[in-house]
Amino acid sequence: MEPTDTTGLFMTVNVTFNVPLLAVFIGVVAVLLVYAGALRYRHRQLEHQEKALAQLIINYFREHGQEVAARCFAILGGQRFVAVVESPPVKRFRYSHIIESSLIQHLLKTADVEVDKVYWRFPLAWENSGRARDDDPYIAEGQVLLEKTLGNYQVEEDSWDSYEKASHPPDRDQTP
Repeated sequence: MEPTDTTGLFMTVNVTFNVPLLAVFIGVVAVLLVYAGALRYRHRQLEHQEKALAQLIINYFREHGQEVAARCFAILGGQRFVAVVESPPVKRFRYSHIIESSLIQHLLKTADVEVDKVYWRFPLAWENSGRARDDDPYIAEGQVLLEKTLGNYQVEEDSWDSYEKASHPPDRDQTP
């Protein structure tokens, strides 16, 4: 067998670059990368500011003799903040709206940050703390008031028939 002519199998490919279009494409990619970097930087900056505000809140209450947990959230793109404070139920926090206003003023003075709202949470974790419910005078005071007003109030299961009987008493006008 004789070799065949292979010159017809190869093809010439010419690639031309449109330099202005390539420059525009590189510019758009660069702008997108800078924008994404700026967003990441702003997000990290807000996270850092939220942690710093939470630490300021914890220190504020520590100076006043209370241990609390705090967390802050940025709203309106970091122009304002919302704080969440978790504390054991303490009688001093009964009027938390007064403490809230002084805390907001403190954060405005020290960090020059506006906090719109402070939300409070007072969890009752008796099983975890090992304390009895009667050991806490604040809770015991509330229990005494409830027992005085309600007496020995208990909740228990009952049948559907007794519910029906209690919710639909017979008319008193009818005589049997």
